[in-house]
Amino acid sequence: MSVRMGVLALLVAEPGYGYQLRGEFEHRTGGQLAAEHRPGLHDARPVGTRRPRGPR
Repeated sequence: MSVRMGVLALLVAEPGYGYQLRGEFEHRTGGQLAAEHRPGLHDARPVGTRRPRGPR
């Protein structure tokens, strides 16, 4: 099951918010949520820098 589907399943059972959902997800799965690094999902550049523009 993906994290997204797991969190949606928790929300179907009862309303919740960020840390509450995180704690319940970790309790039920025995795992820890961590940011995954997948190419293109997030950027490691310092705040305030811009992406280089491609050819115009």
